[in-house]
Amino acid sequence: RSTGGGGGGGGGAMEPSAIMRSLDKDGDGRLSREEMASLIQEANAANKAAGAGGDDDFFATMDADRSGFVEAAEATRFFEELQRLAASPPGAGGGKADKKEL
Repeated sequence: RSTGGGGGGGGGAMEPSAIMRSLDKDGDGRLSREEMASLIQEANAANKAAGAGGDDDFFATMDADRSGFVEAAEATRFFEELQRLAASPPGAGGGKADKKEL
């Protein structure tokens, strides 16, 4: 019998809302480039090393409405998609995601 919660074997993935809270230093509910600077640098380097798009801008990918900020809904959608892709079995279309997928 399950009592909910638990998460049994979820691999330690953080909830998108928790990721957002950890990055949102000023608590305004959106992420600026400054708040995401280290994450952007790591993601862009990883993408370049993997040959995924060269100079694609990680922040611009997340900032779907091009407001200059990543709002909570954009961040949640992005992180949920990353988790979905990471959980996909090999060969099930869960490999590289292009900007349209994210």
